Amino acid sequence: MILQAEALHCLRDGKVVLDGLSLQLEAGEVLGIIGPNGAGKSSLLMALACLLPLASGRLVLEDQDPRRLAPQARARRLGYLPQEPSLAWPLTVRELVGQGRYPHPANPEADARAVDFALARTGLVALAERILTTLSGGERARAHLARLLAGEHAVLLCDEPVAALDPYHQLAFLALLQTLAREERAVAVVLHNLPLAAHWCDRLLVLQEGRAVASGTPDVILTDELLGEVFRVRGVRDAQGRLLSLAPTS
Repeated sequence: MILQAEALHCLRDGKVVLDGLSLQLEAGEVLGIIGPNGAGKSSLLMALACLLPLASGRLVLEDQDPRRLAPQARARRLGYLPQEPSLAWPLTVRELVGQGRYPHPANPEADARAVDFALARTGLVALAERILTTLSGGERARAHLARLLAGEHAVLLCDEPVAALDPYHQLAFLALLQTLAREERAVAVVLHNLPLAAHWCDRLLVLQEGRAVASGTPDVILTDELLGEVFRVRGVRDAQGRLLSLAPTS
């Protein structure tokens, strides 16, 4: 186990967004966080990244409270990718990806290797010297993903990272997250595409109104009953029962 959350209770604008929520992130696996709009998925990632204050509850990162670590030390362990990363300056792709090295002590050779790795794994080598504002939305999303990878964090917290990507790059990035998890990282990813979540995640955590309503392997928890009650859809499955797509309940 790398990161543990116990009975998290959080407020945003005076509204309860997490209500007694607990989970564990373990090295070697991808945890998919799913749920309808407003269920608390983004708030949970922000709380895990120490970006949302806790009204009560506890976080443990490798036997430490991450909120008590210096920001730079915490950022070396926890990597967070928000839903809509902002652009403040007309940076090149390479410059943006290089920002992922900020938490680490300056080491030009190590920094260059990490940036080159991230560019290659996200298919951005040919775009490395392009200005971000000249790229398509999907290309910019991949650049922000590359910045996250360059940080070489032990824990990756990704909020809808593939929403702006075409199908090929969606599959490529989820495969990459799975590969990184197998290299002893812990990965938590918020997804709305349930068939993708079922295929690429080792475990799923289902949220509803700030609470966990189910947790387990996709084949166990993505039942037609849960899909109907939580998401108001039904599953379309293959002969082996694997989730292929979704359809309205009526």
